[in-house]
Amino acid sequence: MSYVALSYVWGGAESFKTLQSNVQQLQQDNALATQAINERIARTVRDTISLISILGERYLWVDSLCIVQDHASQKHTDINNMAAIFARASMTIISTNGNAGHGLRGLRGISVARNLTQRTFKIQQGVEVLLAQQTNDQGVTNHWKTRGWTYQEFLFSRRCIIFNGHTVRWVCDQARWYEDVKESHQKDTPKNDITLPRKRPSAAAISLALPDMVQLASMIGDYNSRFLTYSEDAHRAFAGTLSVLCRSFNHGFVYGLPISFLDVALLWQPSHTVEPRYSSTPGVLRFPSWSWLAWRGEIDVRSWYAGNSYIARGGSPRAVAAPCVIPLVQWTIHCANNSNRVESSSEWFELKQKYLDKATFIPPTGWTRYLNLPGEASPWLEKPLDVDDVPKYVYKFESDPETECWYPVPLDDTKKEPFVSDSLPLISCQTWRAWLIGGEQIIQERPTISLRTRDGSWAGALQLHLETRRDERKDWRKHGLIHQAFELVEISRGYCPSYSALRNLDEWDHAERPRSTRHYEFYNVLWIEWRNGTAFRKGLGRVEKRIWESIEREWIGLPLG
Repeated sequence: MSYVALSYVWGGAESFKTLQSNVQQLQQDNALATQAINERIARTVRDTISLISILGERYLWVDSLCIVQDHASQKHTDINNMAAIFARASMTIISTNGNAGHGLRGLRGISVARNLTQRTFKIQQGVEVLLAQQTNDQGVTNHWKTRGWTYQEFLFSRRCIIFNGHTVRWVCDQARWYEDVKESHQKDTPKNDITLPRKRPSAAAISLALPDMVQLASMIGDYNSRFLTYSEDAHRAFAGTLSVLCRSFNHGFVYGLPISFLDVALLWQPSHTVEPRYSSTPGVLRFPSWSWLAWRGEIDVRSWYAGNSYIARGGSPRAVAAPCVIPLVQWTIHCANNSNRVESSSEWFELKQKYLDKATFIPPTGWTRYLNLPGEASPWLEKPLDVDDVPKYVYKFESDPETECWYPVPLDDTKKEPFVSDSLPLISCQTWRAWLIGGEQIIQERPTISLRTRDGSWAGALQLHLETRRDERKDWRKHGLIHQAFELVEISRGYCPSYSALRNLDEWDHAERPRSTRHYEFYNVLWIEWRNGTAFRKGLGRVEKRIWESIEREWIGLPLG
């Protein structure tokens, strides 16, 4: 069945909604046409209903009417299906203007007239230049693009008619058309011609057969910098995207982190400062502190580079000189009463140890081993950091024969329901704890400070998750963290070549960072604080391996919420 979907911003406009109390009434013929209901429907929705008739379509999907807003379980299901709803629509009408009461301007005889002013400039006799109305990023700007709910609606839409300002645009995977720019049909059209499609890496990532941590981090960064009227919607507004990504991320997601790469995923770092998403209780986060969902702000893509270290050639670029990650703990994901538990595994690391540069075992189902022929080294890195020489073998997965991998990664060939959980807020493990002292500020762009031992020796670096006013962002000393004792727990080990010229770590250029050995080795640590017997993440950093193993440590049970 062909239908059109609507993407818009509710804002503060009053709008008629489907509820359990009126759903039977709305199932009657022409229910929306009755005056009592029609006058209460938001103008943008009413205008869209008229527009799809002009377009020759019969059915419209709009969230306020097609989702029973007060039916919790059905609403949860519908929200998780949001990706499929927009992907299967014949087209999506996008209104970027204001709120739901703004309407689609310029539909003759239907909506409010638009005020489109075209500016022309005379260059010489007979030659005039028109100032085109198109905007950046595929013609989508304004309030709509800053809202969290609209991210996946645009991501999964195949064709879009965009009402932006007082102009209308068309965007699809094959073309972008602006009503005030004539389409070019010349074969030698310049690559920067605005009528040509612009590739959307995130749109391509949702169809990948192999897990791509770098693309995932990029998508999260784009989404998580947007705004939500209700902070508790942060997971729901991204759940559809995660449901689709379950095809390549084995075991699914828990609070936005891929379970099959949990050791790497916990190393997420903000690009700059972050804004906590608080619950109704002052000072209490809405989501688990170990998830990026607890903080609004962009994710530093580099923090997940290690997740793509299996890629040799093809596909998404391999993370060049990404620090290697060595899992150390066994995480249990569970709810407060332990009635529902999921044991995470480091299967990706087990496969790496088993297959990297080895031909002892038969590859997993769907994978094939090939000789790594001379002269075909990776365009991103000639060899992984874990071996001395270029590996003799590469692997390919049957659903993605163009991508060569250094070793297989966990994939699920069964057709099971996507697992996207927001009901398991605790992760627990047994690990080592120690205290170090806050030192000097390392860089200005992010709240990163040195860690030092009690005798003043440099030990590592710690990036803090701080809520900071704009005028404070260049001086983290105002938070009184210098000389403070930080409680730290180890979650994994890492290392990278000391000679690397790529500065993926904040402390890389610090004068006291060890450089005498072949590798810079460290422990990945969380800064935590305790409330009512549960630990909460306050920051993430690295402690130089020799220092961490030499200071006094304590073996503890860590329930992280």
